[in-house]
Formats: sequence, C-alpha cells, structure tokens
Amino acid sequence: PRVEARLRSTLGTMLTYLGDGPEAVRQMEAALAWFTTHLGPDHPDTLACMNNLALGYTVAGRSADAIPLIERVLAARQRFLAADDPLLIKTQYNLGCAFLGTNRHKEALDLFERTLPAQQRILGPNHPDTLNTMVNLGASYLLTGRRAEGETLLGSALAVQRRVAPNHPHTLRSAFIRQ
Repeated sequence: PRVEARLRSTLGTMLTYLGDGPEAVRQMEAALAWFTTHLGPDHPDTLACMNNLALGYTVAGRSADAIPLIERVLAARQRFLAADDPLLIKTQYNLGCAFLGTNRHKEALDLFERTLPAQQRILGPNHPDTLNTMVNLGASYLLTGRRAEGETLLGSALAVQRRVAPNHPHTLRSAFIRQ
C-alpha cells in the first residue's frame, strides 16, 4: 500500500504538470488519505503529497480548495524546518501563487515580498524559482496599483530569463505579463 500511495502521488504530480487537474486530484487524494492514516499528518511524505494536491487543485480550477492545504503544509513546515530552508521558502511561494489565483493580491504580494529576498540569498538571482517569484511579485505590484515597481521588476526578471532560457515557457509567460 505504501508503494501504491507513492506511485499515486507521483502520478498525480505528473498529471498536474500535464494539465490534467481532475485526474491528478483523484490520484493525490487517494495517496494523501493513505499517507495521513498510516504516516500521520506531519510526516514529510504526507506534507509533500498535500502540497502537490494543492497544486493539482489549482490546475483543476479549484484554487480556493488549495489555500487551506498549503496553509497547513506551511504551518507544519514552519515548525520543523529552518526559516531559510528551500522547501519552506517554496511552500511560501506556493501559497502566494494560490492567493494570486484567487484574486487575493495583497496577501500574494506580502508573501512574494518575503520570499524573494530569501530566494535571492539562498538560491541565487538566476535560479528559476527566484525568477518566477520576481515575475509573480511584479504581477502582484501591477494588480495592486504599484505599476512602476511592477514594470521594473518584470523587466529585470524578463531580461535574465531571455538570457538564460530564451525559449522556456516561463520566459514567454513573463513577456506576456509585461505587455
């Protein structure tokens, strides 16, 4: 059963990346039920599955369902991980994305403003996660009326993305947002 739960979690994650949110959710909900029952709610495998299920909810158009899950993951990881742990920082970023997807722009902006300096320090300025946060923070600035800051940040992120990954989908997304 544990192998099956891990396979379902992996399959669900792959389906999320392929855009099949409903099937991803089905697979990860089954995996999460097993992990929670047999490993407990704070086990790293349970938290990873819960985080990935939240991303599946987002892809399935259920961003509002994602927020409570990511908040639970973030709270648990804050108890167990150091403040500069990349996994904790990624979880903060994921919650910001969920807020952005539900038009909670101010809350997204606050999380992205906290996340970006940590990513720049720990991952470096050219890391894909750092650049994604720059783009989402820039978009949050635009959505909250801070146009000049948004334009500047988006321009900076796009310049680096064009240099390091000119044809990557994230680069194209950044160019689209900046328009």
